[in-house]
Amino acid sequence: MTDETLTLRQIAIADLLREERYLPISDLANRFTVTTQTIRRDAAVLCDLGLARRLHKGIKAMDFPGTENLAYAKRSMLNAIAKRDIAELVAELVPVDQDVSVSLGIGTTPEQIAVALARRERLMVATNNLNVAFALSGKPNIRVHVSGGQMRPLDRDFVGIEPIGFFSQYRVDFGITGVGGIDENGDFYDFSAEEVAIRQAILGNCRQRVVVADTSKFGRSAPVRGGSLDSVDILVTDLPPPPSVQAAARQVGVRLVYRQKRNLNLLPSKD
Repeated sequence: MTDETLTLRQIAIADLLREERYLPISDLANRFTVTTQTIRRDAAVLCDLGLARRLHKGIKAMDFPGTENLAYAKRSMLNAIAKRDIAELVAELVPVDQDVSVSLGIGTTPEQIAVALARRERLMVATNNLNVAFALSGKPNIRVHVSGGQMRPLDRDFVGIEPIGFFSQYRVDFGITGVGGIDENGDFYDFSAEEVAIRQAILGNCRQRVVVADTSKFGRSAPVRGGSLDSVDILVTDLPPPPSVQAAARQVGVRLVYRQKRNLNLLPSKD
């Protein structure tokens, strides 16, 4: 959840910037069939939020330090279309004709998965993520169990010993969790030992172990290593992973789920 609201076009520009690193204003205007003035306004919004940097006749992707994660509000806006794609793919994995239990961990992608699952019935969700709980609130046919622990106010989640014991109480059908980064060998990285411990608690207490990661996570550095593809049954991402990750997944029998290309047809074509 964020206090700022981006338009679909601004979200798409942020996603494109992640992939192409530099985008000329004129190229963006042609791509979205709008005026250069409209694109400049979109670019100004992204720059004001710290998601892009102004350059002559274009915008540049921001480079963030690998040892520190972005604030939740900014992370939720980055790669938003990719995260929604992942959420829909995960929702397709969850059966609709039977009672299903799910553990959902911390992060912005699990929040989008909760939004996608909110359309379901006969669902039980265990989580330490208040954003997940809020997304599922008001759904009478979905039972939500929330851990205690030390709350991280900027992330709206719980960490510490309590969430680890909380997830250990369950044996759910699907354990679904994000990850800070994945290297070419399929090793997982996060920004704190607490995040690693919570992910391992989720994956260690479920029947189907699911890790979700948009393509920006591949090759991304983070300071704490913990776990790898051999502790996962399914890896869900938005686009095909790098060949090295695909090879690592095949070697340990991990199922890869992704789309062949991103669909931007939902974007507006008017100013």
